[in-house]
Amino acid sequence: MATAQIQTISAASPATYKTVDLKAWRNPYLIVKTDRIGLLDVSNSEEHLIKIEELPAKLAQLPASAWPYGRVVALADDRAPAADQVHIRENKAKIAATLRSLNIDIQWVPSS
Repeated sequence: MATAQIQTISAASPATYKTVDLKAWRNPYLIVKTDRIGLLDVSNSEEHLIKIEELPAKLAQLPASAWPYGRVVALADDRAPAADQVHIRENKAKIAATLRSLNIDIQWVPSS
């Protein structure tokens, strides 16, 4: 069901987002944590922690207005000093596979 809902969003349009400063990003923004995903609500900068397996349903629940660039999300690593980078790499791979299965493009956020 989630896949069908997400497919109603237009395909990603790189021309609309490739030059966007990530501080001004308006599509879903995901932060990979050790054991969860942070789904950033860009409208109020609030981070909602969800389980990886909840990602398709949570993305499907977002209104069409949350996808101005089409089916693309920004994906960043947790940069907290205590973050377990091994688990983050593993989770990033799981999340990327999930996003690909949903035909959602990824705008990778470079690690600093």
